[in-house]
Amino acid sequence: KHLKKQTDALYEEINSVSDFLGDEAYSKSNSEERTLTPISDEIEMMKKYIQTSCGGDASNVTINENIENYDFELPDRITVSMIENAFKHGDTSAPDFMKIDITEKENGNFEIVVRNKIKPEDVSRDRNLSGLGIQNMKDRIANYNEYSYEYEGKILKASRNGYFYFKLLFKKI
Repeated sequence: KHLKKQTDALYEEINSVSDFLGDEAYSKSNSEERTLTPISDEIEMMKKYIQTSCGGDASNVTINENIENYDFELPDRITVSMIENAFKHGDTSAPDFMKIDITEKENGNFEIVVRNKIKPEDVSRDRNLSGLGIQNMKDRIANYNEYSYEYEGKILKASRNGYFYFKLLFKKI
């Protein structure tokens, strides 16, 4: 009973952080002001979000960075939904709960992949992979692409082998 109470409290805290960051991240998406931020700032935001959501113990989260150009700019807080969905729908108790790979590809392209363990009870369920967070990300990327910033963003997602994969691609155009 005590563990259930702690779990519920932690879930509420994660939802509060998610809602706050989500509101902040998407409040500009409908305005004329579009903010680009260096990927280094986006990585720092992800790390802070993860530390807050894990209650300071992020030992089951791995972040791999294979980047030379930390000044590459992308829509600010574009990764919030990826991280938020992992915490809301993932198995946060798994020792390999989340892995994030941030890779600079050829021609200055970037790939951000978030892989998170799915809750055991959800592995066999057919899940709808296009919730509000994903739609907000699509809209946000389209908003930037429409105004001809120097990249094209795409979202790919898949569920397999007990893990959910979420990939953002940013391609220089």
